[in-house]
Amino acid sequence: MYFITGVRYIIQNSKKYIQSVRIEGLNNLMSKDFVINMLVNDHQDFYTMVNEKKSAKVNYFTLDGENFLRTDANKIKLDNLGELPEV
Repeated sequence: MYFITGVRYIIQNSKKYIQSVRIEGLNNLMSKDFVINMLVNDHQDFYTMVNEKKSAKVNYFTLDGENFLRTDANKIKLDNLGELPEV
């Protein structure tokens, strides 16, 4: 089980996408693709962590060939990990 404590965004075509995330206990930022790979291939669980407390489970989905990370069940073409601080 891994905890995401921060997020770095990029803007492409006027939309905000996750570029990378900070994972508790790791020194480097990890790419969005790394997290998706861990979810899919390694069957690892990721949760957001807010104020040092486990918050929401992180899920992924693919739509029109694009991968997205979300903490809710909405399958809209946007990343959404809640109110994590930007890093």
